[in-house]
Amino acid sequence: MTTLNNTPLLKKLCNKGDQINIINGRLSLLPLSKKEIPPSWLKQNENILISEIAELFSIDVYIYDRYSTGFYGKHKSEGVTLQFFNLATGQEAFMIFNAQLLRARSTSKHKAGERLPKGQFRVSKNMGFYKWWLTTKLKQPPRLSSFHCYMGNLKQLFFTADIDRKGQVIDKKTALLNIRHKDIVASIQGLNKNNSHTVSIQNTDNTHTAITYKESTASPEYKGAQVDITTGKNNHGKRLYGSEVISNTLHIDKQIVNPKEQSHEEWLNSWDNA
Repeated sequence: MTTLNNTPLLKKLCNKGDQINIINGRLSLLPLSKKEIPPSWLKQNENILISEIAELFSIDVYIYDRYSTGFYGKHKSEGVTLQFFNLATGQEAFMIFNAQLLRARSTSKHKAGERLPKGQFRVSKNMGFYKWWLTTKLKQPPRLSSFHCYMGNLKQLFFTADIDRKGQVIDKKTALLNIRHKDIVASIQGLNKNNSHTVSIQNTDNTHTAITYKESTASPEYKGAQVDITTGKNNHGKRLYGSEVISNTLHIDKQIVNPKEQSHEEWLNSWDNA
């Protein structure tokens, strides 16, 4: 069970009366003072708050990292691989979807059947990747052949997922993280008598105002979600490059900040003095 001492920044913001929600995978932070949050402060501390919330509710939160295309398996099937990493542990998770990597038509410069440029792929509306993209509530590209230009938008979102021992997302299902402020406060204050940190799955008519540094492409209407998804934290991830699967310890070129090692006083002061 997570104690108050393990959530210093989260606790201080709640004690100040600030509203903290995670709606459709996006952090929504509304200060009691109604002051605009400095974008640099939110960018620096967003992962800290999500990490503390994840620990509070004993859930694993994943962030999209990158994608690759290749020909997989004995039959060299065309596909695209999405890589995620666990915000708290760095453990990698991945999903592989069917995709088209060859040109469908001939042009003046290229022939049908030639390989598309590196990183490009095409999908159709009946393919699993397209259906999964719809669950993210992100804007769709104007053409089904231009998803490669929009993949970076996935970095805006926080996901939960069940993964197997190899790090593969089970059934290619992820869920956008949704947690309400009142559940956060109840857990911090120990009001949940049975010590269960499972947020009830229900709809709400309340609409929250989000102040973020990211431009939202979806309605902030809270629609409920499952946040009691847990995974093993002792497995190393799998990296997939083309048709090759390499098992190794994850090395992330981004810094994952441990909330316990940070000075929340500096963050709060930089916010209040902005």
